[in-house]
Amino acid sequence: IVEGLKATRWPGRLDWRQLDDGRMVLLDGAHNPHAAKELGSYVAHFVRPQPVQWIIALSFGKDAKGILQELLQDEDSLTAVSFSKVEAMPWVRPESPAELVKLAREVRPRIRAKEA
Repeated sequence: IVEGLKATRWPGRLDWRQLDDGRMVLLDGAHNPHAAKELGSYVAHFVRPQPVQWIIALSFGKDAKGILQELLQDEDSLTAVSFSKVEAMPWVRPESPAELVKLAREVRPRIRAKEA
């Protein structure tokens, strides 16, 4: 059982990927403050103390402020993005990148945040 758990991979959850240029990126689908808290703890342990460059899209109606509060630090940077229509889930729509930037600045007034 232990070996099976060690070998388990969940795409999109603490999912390290290497880009063509050799840089590593971490993908995670944290979609609520509790999941964001766990992701934030992981990042604090394995990535920090260096600043983190976040690229974030969230669904409209999620607790975006709560999620951002768990993830962002003052020295980080944030690029807020949108996502395409989810064909199988027409009720899902993106939060606007402008709103994410606004909320990020409420949570961390000194953060570098922009829309893309």
